[in-house]
Amino acid sequence: MIRIVWQSLRRRRVQSVAALTGIAVGVAILTAVYLLYQGLEEGVRVGANRVGADLLVIPAEVNVEPGQALFTGAPLNIYMPKQYAQEVERLPGVRQVEGRFFTQTLNESCCTLQEELRLIGVDPQIGGTLASLAPALQGKELNPDEILVGSQIVGGIPGNRIFVHGELFRIAAVLDATGTGLDKSILMPGDTARRLAKGSKELQGFWQKAGPPEDLLSELLVHVNDPREGKAVADAIGRLGPLRVLQTNEMFQQTKQQMHLIFTLLTGAGLLAVAASAIQLAARFAGATWERKGEWGLYRALGASRRQLLQLVLAEALLLSVGGAAIGLLLGGLLYSETLSLIRSYHAIPFLVPTWDRLAITAGAAISLFTGIGLAAAGITAHRVANIPPWLAMVRGDVD
Repeated sequence: MIRIVWQSLRRRRVQSVAALTGIAVGVAILTAVYLLYQGLEEGVRVGANRVGADLLVIPAEVNVEPGQALFTGAPLNIYMPKQYAQEVERLPGVRQVEGRFFTQTLNESCCTLQEELRLIGVDPQIGGTLASLAPALQGKELNPDEILVGSQIVGGIPGNRIFVHGELFRIAAVLDATGTGLDKSILMPGDTARRLAKGSKELQGFWQKAGPPEDLLSELLVHVNDPREGKAVADAIGRLGPLRVLQTNEMFQQTKQQMHLIFTLLTGAGLLAVAASAIQLAARFAGATWERKGEWGLYRALGASRRQLLQLVLAEALLLSVGGAAIGLLLGGLLYSETLSLIRSYHAIPFLVPTWDRLAITAGAAISLFTGIGLAAAGITAHRVANIPPWLAMVRGDVD
């Protein structure tokens, strides 16, 4: 039977390729969009939990999108007086303040890891956000020669030693994945980062303008006692000086809402492609009821039962559906992979790659869905074909 179905598809190559293409396009779009949305959903959920801080504070005069400081972890070379950390910590409702010092982007010319990385100075005491990302080190203090590395850094293994700007550092821990630029960052004690930055020729212009790095910070992560008081605390921080205060949960949700519209449009395009392929399959088999009566009547004349003829039509629909879905999964995987590479290169949104279980479920669901669509499209035709009398083979001249 499989041989007969295969020969039938080969004789009608244009129709078969059109049906396969329609199904493949629909599956590819839906698969890629679904996996990207799941990655964003997980990135927002995990990122919001692991960033931990309620407020993000950056200098008001800098022309930078807040998401760059939170999501990319990028060394944006933005600086403010270090004294703001102590002033914010004394405000009512503030539980903890973490300061970060951005230096510069690293590449293979300055360290032994063969990829572009970001170097960030942090409080050496492991607490707050860092404690949630490296729970094994909670309450401990980083030595001047110890660093933390993001989850996506190749070769980042606890205990390994790497060179950064000619100095040897030991990896104390690998941070849990956050879906943000911290996954591609190196974190070291703030004083060590400032010392390295002070000796960097590329950054001398910043120190001449903002002052010595020993007196500077790039951003503050603020934890409040009661999240409901976040707005009041943010207003109080804003009155301390030229500071820009943002609520981290709102930033995550805004990013999700912005991307939701794009995903909705893409999902609509995928559903339209699915509907078009289903209509195309239904039209193909509906037309075949008349066009191929002689062929199917011949099978009946040669002894094929109604059940066998029914199976023949459904097998053809099944082969087209599964084949199109399989091709679509490959194309969708390629589209997802390319988009994922783009997201990772910019860290423009919080994103975590779905697990292998999720990928397997997605593939199985896509194949099952289009198998059902194909069988449903061919169902009415199969029922009619099963009732074709054998004598039609002698009165029709369209037997292939």
